[in-house]
Amino acid sequence: MEEVKLNLVKNIIEFLSTSSKDGSVSGEGAESLEVAIQCIGDAFGLNLEDEELKKVIDAKQGTLLKVFGVFHNTQKKATGTKQAPATSQPQKDSSKPSEDDKKQAEQFKTEGNAQMAQKKYTEAVNLYSQAIELDASNAVYYANRAAANSQLGNHESAIKDSRKAIEINPNYSKAYSRLGHALFSNKEYEEAEKAYVKAAEFEPNNANIKAALATCKSHTGNSSSVTSTETPTPRSAPGAGAGGFPGMGGMPGLGGMDFASLMNNPALMNMAQQMMSNPQMAQMAQQMMSSPDPMAALQNNPEMADMARNMMQGDGSGNNPLADLMNNPDIANMAKQFMGGRGGNNPGNN
Repeated sequence: MEEVKLNLVKNIIEFLSTSSKDGSVSGEGAESLEVAIQCIGDAFGLNLEDEELKKVIDAKQGTLLKVFGVFHNTQKKATGTKQAPATSQPQKDSSKPSEDDKKQAEQFKTEGNAQMAQKKYTEAVNLYSQAIELDASNAVYYANRAAANSQLGNHESAIKDSRKAIEINPNYSKAYSRLGHALFSNKEYEEAEKAYVKAAEFEPNNANIKAALATCKSHTGNSSSVTSTETPTPRSAPGAGAGGFPGMGGMPGLGGMDFASLMNNPALMNMAQQMMSNPQMAQMAQQMMSSPDPMAALQNNPEMADMARNMMQGDGSGNNPLADLMNNPDIANMAKQFMGGRGGNNPGNN
């Protein structure tokens, strides 16, 4: 056996022998140590009656205990030294964006909004994602990315981003309307209705939200509960969603008609309910909320104004105004334009 190992075994035996006699263990424990000493000696081929071994045991120098004590103290000091920086200097919170990060994130958001205006939705998603990487605590970035994903047809991603925006800021109305649009596009009408109801709580006069909520209720069978005594806010007023219907306050594009009276006409509302039960018409209505230019052309069409008057007053001819509307080639062409794209989202980004 190597000398180093032999000395270690001798010191182990010495430690056990001293412990059995100095009161470190009880009487039964001392007997157990005596047995252990005998077993160790036999295992390593040592003769416990050997004079050299007896000298080591009788010397009671406690070499093994002293060596271990030195090792223990060294380790303790080393551990304390390593932990010192952590206790003396607080670590920087990496989850909190710096002011520079926030400024850069705002720049990415602004660029993303510009891409949205140009209908470059993929580029907008990438820019909003970069903003989120720098500042993940801003609900606007998630809501804007949801809008871009909706335009791309990525409704699941839009739902996820909208819910994240709501988690960050539960009072952010646009996040609820974005969630409602994504859920509606995903044919989750009940959940979409709930989202729009929540959005309406924050913006009760927003015409876009009202129209979207009415469309949802036509799919969930809750149309009969759609009531409104408030005049929709004009698009230029604070709180009105961007991309709303031109001329909404009094509908100047339709000969100055009172839109509130139009919405309260039972016959018209019944006809609107029937229209919204048709998936294509529902999609067209969603498009109208995000396509102000074709909508303006629709409102400025004199035939459309005449038909709107007939819906309110009746023309006495017994004709179906809805049939007249859909048989008009100009209106049909505009309907095709509406159906050619994706929409229904409240497009104004922050």
